[in-house]
Amino acid sequence: MKKLLSLFFLFVTLLSAQTISINITRPDKDLIMQYVEGVISGPAPQYDSNGPDLTEKLHSIGVNWIRNNAYMDDRLDMERMFNGGGPLKADLPHYPNWKCDPTDSSNYFFDASDSLFNEIIDNGFNFMFRIGGEAQCAVRNHDYQGPKKPERANYIEAAKRVVRHYLYLNGSQGNFNYLDIWTEAPNPQFWSWDTASFNNFWKDLFISLKSEFPQLKIGGPGFLVPFDEYPDVMVSRAIAFLTTLYENNAKPDWLGIHTIRNDVSGLYKSVVYFRKILKGEAPFDFVPWKGTGFFDNTEVICDAFIIAHFTKDSTGMHNLSRKQLDELYNKTKGAIYNTALWIVLKTNGIEKNFWYRAGDRDSDPNLPYDDPAQEFVSGLFFGDSAGTPKKAAYGVRLRTSLYKDRFVHHLNIKNMFELGKNDSLWILSTEKDSNNFAILFSNVSENSKSVIFQFEGKSVLPSNYKIRYKLVNDDENGEVWHEWTNNNFVVPGISVALLEFTKKPTGVENNNLPFHFKLYQNYPNPFPANGGTGNTTTTIKYSIPISAETLHATSLTATLKIFDVLGRNVATLVNKSQSPGNYSVQFNAKNLPSGIYFYRLRVGSFIQTRKMILLK
Repeated sequence: MKKLLSLFFLFVTLLSAQTISINITRPDKDLIMQYVEGVISGPAPQYDSNGPDLTEKLHSIGVNWIRNNAYMDDRLDMERMFNGGGPLKADLPHYPNWKCDPTDSSNYFFDASDSLFNEIIDNGFNFMFRIGGEAQCAVRNHDYQGPKKPERANYIEAAKRVVRHYLYLNGSQGNFNYLDIWTEAPNPQFWSWDTASFNNFWKDLFISLKSEFPQLKIGGPGFLVPFDEYPDVMVSRAIAFLTTLYENNAKPDWLGIHTIRNDVSGLYKSVVYFRKILKGEAPFDFVPWKGTGFFDNTEVICDAFIIAHFTKDSTGMHNLSRKQLDELYNKTKGAIYNTALWIVLKTNGIEKNFWYRAGDRDSDPNLPYDDPAQEFVSGLFFGDSAGTPKKAAYGVRLRTSLYKDRFVHHLNIKNMFELGKNDSLWILSTEKDSNNFAILFSNVSENSKSVIFQFEGKSVLPSNYKIRYKLVNDDENGEVWHEWTNNNFVVPGISVALLEFTKKPTGVENNNLPFHFKLYQNYPNPFPANGGTGNTTTTIKYSIPISAETLHATSLTATLKIFDVLGRNVATLVNKSQSPGNYSVQFNAKNLPSGIYFYRLRVGSFIQTRKMILLK
């Protein structure tokens, strides 16, 4: 009944919703979208959690990368793995403590860390290994963040040994490709000392690790965005850090950004800002690497994105109410903002993105939002013993289905930023082949949006495309395809919508699509039909069926060629990708001598040849 009401709502709101035009074009060159769906933490449950191992659940929604994190679980954290007082603070009054000898194996504690690492690798996840730099730990308090000056040389040597231990653990030739130095910096929450000392420490650690492991893609840290909210602080810190790298010829393989805002437009502008900083473009054309291309090949990764506990308006920052937090973290709004932020990252060429985090520690889908025991954090799964999926998990599954179904070619959407900023509608469009494209919407507004489409300047309508869609909203989890037959599509308020468009056959005789390949005898045959005089044209018909091969091929080309008795190709009538249908083409043989000819149809693995006679 809920689904019927949801569909009825779509048709009713069509009458009153504002109509928005979506203009889609192909880019100048083919851009393949890489789908790297990552989470921070997991798949094992965190300390003191009732949640299960999330391996199967993460794989089921398309998550294939994990980055280790220390706040809720300090296994795989430098504070625990390398510490002079033991992994659990032991007898020392301060934690961490890196004054110990990094060449002494008794100062390393790998048992718990090995267990978690093996679970990640053995269960088929790609791994981004983060070396240290957490702001705090919920399990054991950190007395300070980052090594003190006398400890920094020890830390660098220990980092090399820890990386070597996990890179080659269990006899592997390389358990991971990406190495992350630090978590988020430079800012005081993640580094207890001055900014200049962090920049130099990070630079020294990078140079040492890159020299030891040149095969790894090494980068970090995470620069906090939106930049436009803190231009004097965040931007100046980022430029100071990058200047240190540039002046020491320490070129990272990648750089990280972090976003903890619900302002999707702010993230979009921040990514543009960051690209301009790296290129030295106005208003950042004063940086010393301007014109050198030093950072041109440096990948940008969002190694942490998360929904915030607060909102901002003209009067400043405000904490959200418990009901608002429940809607944002546990309900449909979580899917909406998670997907909107992801769309912004993907459409700006940031291919690797890590959501914070896989699962909660204590949240429960059966607890009301006003229960003091209810936890509001941005895991994809609740912290109950079943690991119940949140709406955000269904949003992830919906977008990873694009990759599963091979919609991997970027398409451009005119004024995408303006549509998001003004209409609260964030859009990603991809193409599988010339006959199939898809659009992913995240509508962060409470209001429905009525949209019409143009692709390469031509209207996209149910008359020329078969259109189907899935929804993630209060009533649906993106599990059922619905057919859309009206000219306008309505994206409901607070929803994620995935639309797939399949071009209907053109140049076909009828819409009764065949179920078998067939090449028909030409007519008339022999030709001309009146004993050698008159029209030298004959008609050739053929059928391309609905089949696994024709529906799922990335590109299926049909060719129809004419050959003489010596096997020479004298004419090519068809050579292009074609959809299932019944086709008819004309062959004019006025320039050929009388004789026997053969015509051959080839579509994928299907080949058929027939004979025809030309009499002049």
